[in-house]
Amino acid sequence: MLLQSLFPARYLSPSANHPNELRSWCSWTQGVPSLLPTTDLIAFVWDLNSARKTALVKWSDAERLVGHYFTATQEDPPRTRVDAFPTPDELIELQKLTA
Repeated sequence: MLLQSLFPARYLSPSANHPNELRSWCSWTQGVPSLLPTTDLIAFVWDLNSARKTALVKWSDAERLVGHYFTATQEDPPRTRVDAFPTPDELIELQKLTA
């Protein structure tokens, strides 16, 4: 029942862009409560009604800046629940750390 209202984000790898480096990533989209898998990077996606903006940030940097939105869950493999999205000021700071 709970999963009907949460988006279980996929675990992806941008290997085409970095053929010699395998890094995992997941997406955190504005307005979409999600269960994020622990990955190397998080793709933040916002402004869906206009120019759609994105920022690909290291998990450790995202956790430092916006970890107050993270809630640990009991899933296996581990997931982090996010019900809110970073503020415009937090997004500015995240964009400065784009991987």
